[in-house]
Amino acid sequence: MKTGIITFCSLYLLISTFCFGQGNDLDKGQVGYVPTKENLENREWFRDAHFGMFIHWGISSVLGKEIGWALSGQDIDKYRENIHVFNPQKFDAAAVVKLAKDSGMKYITFTTRHHDSFSMFNTKYSDWNIMNTPYGKDVLKQLSDECQKQGIRLFCYYSLNDFYRADYCQGNVKKATGIEGECNWDEYIQFMKNQLTEILTNYGPIYGIWFDGHWDQVQKLPNGRSGNQKRKWHYDEIYKLIHDLQPGCMIVNNHHLAVFPGEDFQTF
Repeated sequence: MKTGIITFCSLYLLISTFCFGQGNDLDKGQVGYVPTKENLENREWFRDAHFGMFIHWGISSVLGKEIGWALSGQDIDKYRENIHVFNPQKFDAAAVVKLAKDSGMKYITFTTRHHDSFSMFNTKYSDWNIMNTPYGKDVLKQLSDECQKQGIRLFCYYSLNDFYRADYCQGNVKKATGIEGECNWDEYIQFMKNQLTEILTNYGPIYGIWFDGHWDQVQKLPNGRSGNQKRKWHYDEIYKLIHDLQPGCMIVNNHHLAVFPGEDFQTF
């Protein structure tokens, strides 16, 4: 029996080291964070919700390409031209939310901004957004209004990495070609804070922020394992910002590591 326990513990430590021991040497999350009553209630609700809709949609749909990688390695000028033809006139937020509700879903997660940096909401921090298309309407606002009307909770996906902006420093995945300008990490972090402030201020209750892209700034070792972080994401500042603006908002970060302080659950 003792041998079995020792073997199990050794295996657990090995798996923990392999899965969770690398890639977070710079970021430790929001250390000292104490969940609010609203946050704890939101966690309990989410634990029982089970079923939700995840909408991956953006300007890449013009090309019929997968949303996350449509811009990686592509010519930036050619990709920018899509803003002149993106015109989803048949989008019906009421119908989308009703579909989710009628199917028994409890929440919707929407891609406010994916790796190509295109914002599906009205932002003053980038011209690369839905308001500057022929469509010219705030998709996130429409979804937010309908979710509140129909009793569906809204979560927002927000990309950490970026293949479009010059101030985003090159990570593991190739950015678009033809981008002019030098990377400026502090400027990029501030850009994200500014947009998150817009999302959490202008669109009513947001029940969760779903981050993705941590892995782009983690060293890749020859054996296929992850090494140390290349740059700090400043989760301590970003998570505090989120909790200050909406104390009940949950945070999930698709970093495939053990949950950091300030995060509520992990997804793989």
